Amino acid sequence: MDTSFKKIFKASGAAAFGQGLNIVTQLLLVPIFIKFWGAQLYGEWLILSAAPSVIAMAGDLGFGVVTANEMNINVAKGDKNEALKVFQNSWIVVSVFSLIFLLMAGGAILLLSVNSSFNISFIAENHSKLILLVFILNILVIQQNGLLLAALRSEGNYVLGLNIGNISKLIELSSIVLCILWFKAQPLNIAVIILLVSILTSITYKVMLSKRSSWVHYGTETFDLSTIKRQTPIALSFLSFSVTQAFSIQGTVILVGYILGPAAVVVLSTLRTFMNVIKQVVSIINASIVPELTTAYGLNDFDKLKKIFTRAIQALVLLIIMFNVFILILGKPLYLMWTKYHINVSDSFFYTFALITSISALWNLFGIIQGATNKAKKYAMYNIISIVISISGILIFTRFMGLEGILVSMLLSEVFMLFFVTKDSLSILEVKSFPIFCGQLIRVRH
Repeated sequence: MDTSFKKIFKASGAAAFGQGLNIVTQLLLVPIFIKFWGAQLYGEWLILSAAPSVIAMAGDLGFGVVTANEMNINVAKGDKNEALKVFQNSWIVVSVFSLIFLLMAGGAILLLSVNSSFNISFIAENHSKLILLVFILNILVIQQNGLLLAALRSEGNYVLGLNIGNISKLIELSSIVLCILWFKAQPLNIAVIILLVSILTSITYKVMLSKRSSWVHYGTETFDLSTIKRQTPIALSFLSFSVTQAFSIQGTVILVGYILGPAAVVVLSTLRTFMNVIKQVVSIINASIVPELTTAYGLNDFDKLKKIFTRAIQALVLLIIMFNVFILILGKPLYLMWTKYHINVSDSFFYTFALITSISALWNLFGIIQGATNKAKKYAMYNIISIVISISGILIFTRFMGLEGILVSMLLSEVFMLFFVTKDSLSILEVKSFPIFCGQLIRVRH
């Protein structure tokens, strides 16, 4: 087996375990939260936990992804000095902007009325403020962890980094379940637990990095303004990924909560959690192949780049077909059982949501090409347009269609992204047309 595919196989195992934990976490925690907190309090928790992700989405300005890709490429070329320069300059930028953003967001939270702003009634105002602050701190810690994981990835220790993350997820899940079942933990307690686990993960990453790649360290000795200027346009392009992801998940929750209330948020959130199994597969593929795609691109090995990506698309198409067949046969009954029959949606809403999720999974995988090759400027523009489509759709259609209006805005946004992201990805791969790529999907077997 090719060395690259061996690495991909190992990474896919670790990534699959991590996504499996995510699925178990979502499927396990939703009924626990609903049972011990009730739908109203759980809906408010969803709104508060979603808000910081939107507020703090600009925390690393996209430098995390740029760092991972450039360190990977430089180490592949044998230039560790340049890789260290990339790491330290990115760390300086991320740390400075994170601190500034924390002060600004923290001040806004303390001054504003959180409960009236987010339609919160069950959680006390002071607790709502503390929950938001804790979640913002958690996001900033996670952004620092992303830089440490990028450094581990650069010398082939990506699987180790994934495994550390998996253990952290397991600790977090166990702690949340135990605290709710035995100590009747409330939202603020759970938020603190999540932050503490993130800090523990950060410490573990740093210890392992000092052992595996001792040449990587924090510092300012390689500070170079020209390096930051060169990285900034690319980083800002990657920022659109975070913006789109944040709005797609958390922003939608906030808007729906504001327009339709917490009960509607629970419907949307549980259905999206149930359907997102197929998008978890994309995350597994992404985590498995991006390091090898970046290395192949850095070495100008386009044959390997195409081969790896084509294999990934083949696997995803097959899984999407299987996913939709499963949803048609068993999806609705399992969803009702999972939510204890407390939440119900129409068949048309349910199956349309599955179709939209499948479209999203497909273009997200095509978007990996832009991400792995640091060619995301057009992708950034498409993401901004998709946000405008989503916001407009939600504000317009939910007013007279209710929750069904979300489907219209989602469908318009996802179809737009599918068309343009696929087109640009094929251009980077130097494939002339989509029919030609489909022919390659059929032919590539080895």
